[in-house]
Amino acid sequence: MDPAPGRRPAAWHDEMQQVTRVEVPIALPLILVGLRTSAIFVVATATIAAYVGLGGLGRFIIDGLASNSYGPVAGGALLVVLLAVLVLVLFAALSWLLVPAGCASSAVPVNPSPEGTTYMFTRTRAAMATAGLAAIASPRRRVRQL
Repeated sequence: MDPAPGRRPAAWHDEMQQVTRVEVPIALPLILVGLRTSAIFVVATATIAAYVGLGGLGRFIIDGLASNSYGPVAGGALLVVLLAVLVLVLFAALSWLLVPAGCASSAVPVNPSPEGTTYMFTRTRAAMATAGLAAIASPRRRVRQL
């Protein structure tokens, strides 16, 4: 429903625009980092499920350990690692698609020293998604005492 000519829109409309156009894009890298971490935990936990007889990629590891045959153990571990890397690549691509360009590059202070602060620049969206907090971290300026 549109307001009458010359009148401001409802306050909730302004708040929703602020949330959807400002706050969510700024928080999106952190949201994606949380989802990525959860997905990696699911991959790791799914391998443990084989221990109680539920199958999955952990079955190769459990069966190999039970028969003292380390080939299946290495193969199962390699498959789990490949699946975890695939999940990481998927979330890096997702963050590259979803994170706004204005949040894609920032400077994060690294190794503050008395001579001055060194800044690390993350230049790609994928690197920003991997760093997670780099999207919202602001550079700290050192104040020198004379």
